[in-house]
Amino acid sequence: MARRLPTRPLWDGTSDTSWYTSNPSTQTFTLDSAEDLAGLSELTNQENPITFTGKTIVLDTDVDLSGFGWKAISQDGRNSTSSSFSGTFDGQGHVVHNLNNVPSTEYRYGLFGTVHNATIRNLGLEAAMIIEADSNTRLEIGALVSWSSSSVIENCWATGSLYTPGGFIVGGLIGQCTESSQVIGCSSSVELTVDGMAGPCVGGLVGQWENAQDDSLIADCYFDGSLEIASGTSSNGGILGGCFDDKGPTVRNCVVLTTVITQPTFASFLGVFPENTVIEHCLWPTGAYIQEGGDAANGPYRFPYGVFLPDYGQVSFSPDPATFPTEDAPDDAYGTIGRNVADFSNLALVDELNQYASQNVSWAMGVNGHPVLATQAHLVAADYTAVDTALADIPSNLEDYTAESVAKLTEAQGAIDRTLTADRQAEVDAMADAISAAIAALERLADYSAVDAAVAQAEALDRSRYTDASLAVLDQAIAAIETGLGISRQDEVDAMASAIEKALAALEQKPASAPESVQETKLATGTIPATGDAALLASLGCIGAGISTTTLGVLIRKRR
Repeated sequence: MARRLPTRPLWDGTSDTSWYTSNPSTQTFTLDSAEDLAGLSELTNQENPITFTGKTIVLDTDVDLSGFGWKAISQDGRNSTSSSFSGTFDGQGHVVHNLNNVPSTEYRYGLFGTVHNATIRNLGLEAAMIIEADSNTRLEIGALVSWSSSSVIENCWATGSLYTPGGFIVGGLIGQCTESSQVIGCSSSVELTVDGMAGPCVGGLVGQWENAQDDSLIADCYFDGSLEIASGTSSNGGILGGCFDDKGPTVRNCVVLTTVITQPTFASFLGVFPENTVIEHCLWPTGAYIQEGGDAANGPYRFPYGVFLPDYGQVSFSPDPATFPTEDAPDDAYGTIGRNVADFSNLALVDELNQYASQNVSWAMGVNGHPVLATQAHLVAADYTAVDTALADIPSNLEDYTAESVAKLTEAQGAIDRTLTADRQAEVDAMADAISAAIAALERLADYSAVDAAVAQAEALDRSRYTDASLAVLDQAIAAIETGLGISRQDEVDAMASAIEKALAALEQKPASAPESVQETKLATGTIPATGDAALLASLGCIGAGISTTTLGVLIRKRR
């Protein structure tokens, strides 16, 4: 699985050795660029090679080797501190991208050609592409190291492809290990293609082991690449292709995740080992069994692992069919050696692997659905605990807060991406921080109770009693209400209420019309007697009072 990383500066094809030549006596050297890494290759391949015995090289950045052919570090060394890299190379979790070896007839391939009494750790190779020249004379070829002599390779991994027209000793991560080498906490996802009548050993992780010692070890490693082998005589396996001697390394707590191991006569999932090799607590896919009628004519044998006997430097495969069942066996069929697995996505496998893991090694479930090494941050899901904690802190009733502040919280929630891996943990933590910040910034709505009370009073008015001009002022104050303001703008809300209250207080009643008397009404309607009418004077009690009808008319007019 390719990692998403920030843009990396591409290698310009040159080498820079100033990091060494400026102070060759120092104990630790730091490489800051692809040019610095190429400088290491130059120093180890000069006529009098610098092998960095007792020194430490630290890679301080990811590097991209696109566009130029790579010359392996110590590409012509032997198992000696005078010719092979013999220091410590610490990648600090960084990745070398797009390694592409220079085709050669006489030199070894890989990031490192040879290492002896060395330690290579904390380093990834991504999208390596290694194509061996037809006429290459070297026996071993591997993506990270072609030949590891009494060296420790730990917490390293490789992806990409490796092609050889007929390589003798071929490994996805390491071509050959000799003597007291140890491979711990490593993986290979390399696709290996071996054409022609290849030599005896092809391994997904390690091609071949020679002269193994009591402390020789492959532990907590896995292979999920592929092997495609043309030769019917090649010893093969996902972890170790084979051995030249009657003693092999201890193989413990290793996993083969792929069934894509093809060879004309037999396919071995773990590998082919000398008799009495210690194999403990390994896992391989269901279906890795000898097939009925399996032979070169009817189809290849498929074994969890195989045994062989050395014969004058050649490997003769000598399986004992009674060792392997002819159909799927129960999980405990192989005892301490290990067992078949039908579903590698089962989380219980992680606990099982961690139970037998080496010191400082731990396993985790990968985003690709199978166990991986916990240090492989690009394959392990990021930790979303902080995100979930932040989400749990969101108030249950967001209607109490301003729309603007809720929108920012919604935006932070929408930015959550649950597909990120642990190498992008900082981005996940930033998601949690954004949610927490949005929660902290939630602003409660201002108190609109005074506004609501004033509006209610305005709605209860008998508008017919007031002048249009004063009602217009009131309507304008109500229309100016801005809803949804936060408490930080309470003064504005209070001002809205005050404006309505003032407009209410300033309402002007229409001028009152003088009430018409009964007599005026009757006059207007023609039902009142005319001036001087005796009936009118009698009804008004005026007769005998000396008030003439003329005087009464004047009084009425005055009241009007």
